[in-house]
Amino acid sequence: MQKGNSFMLMSESKMFIFIHIYKNAGKSITASLINDRITKMRYVTNRVSKKLRIPLNIQPQPFDDHVKASEIVDKIGIEEFNRYFSFAFVRNPWDWQVSLYSYALKNKNHHQHEQTKSFLTFDHYIEWRCKNEVRLQSDCIYSESNQLLVDFVGRYENIASDFEIVCKKLKIKTSLQKINVSNTRNFREFYTLDSLEMIREAYEKDIQLLNYEF
Repeated sequence: MQKGNSFMLMSESKMFIFIHIYKNAGKSITASLINDRITKMRYVTNRVSKKLRIPLNIQPQPFDDHVKASEIVDKIGIEEFNRYFSFAFVRNPWDWQVSLYSYALKNKNHHQHEQTKSFLTFDHYIEWRCKNEVRLQSDCIYSESNQLLVDFVGRYENIASDFEIVCKKLKIKTSLQKINVSNTRNFREFYTLDSLEMIREAYEKDIQLLNYEF
């Protein structure tokens, strides 16, 4: 997972927490939601700090921009977490891997750019990914016991209509921006039968919990 210089998006006035799963239009969603009175936070709020009895002279631990819902729950407690409307967006695992590959390949500043460029084919990349670095979208929004922690899960495939649902819930009027679009080809064109099955096996949990097919 690439660490960004951005922030976790949390609003006290609108009472929401956005769980940003990388390469799911998270930066577009974040940029679109930032408007009047929305709080940009890398740190837990003062109110939460007091609840946790953190001394004022000690900085609370920062939340990464791709923080998992379970990590926030561990920090502030499930009751406090449930006071907010929490949401995230997920993506077809096969499409997700194409997006990760395409972004790392074209972005020279990406920490895996040189490694991704070294693979002769997309299949070689998928083989490496599935054997060495499997990270699941479901881990970002589910507990260890597979309990869904967030209130709403939007789909990248329905991003316009699902983002509109979020905006109506939050009573925010905005339009969805487009940022970091990394691939315009149909993701299915990248796959052979071998790489298709490698993803099916390695990302079985995501495929089942998030209800996706190739």
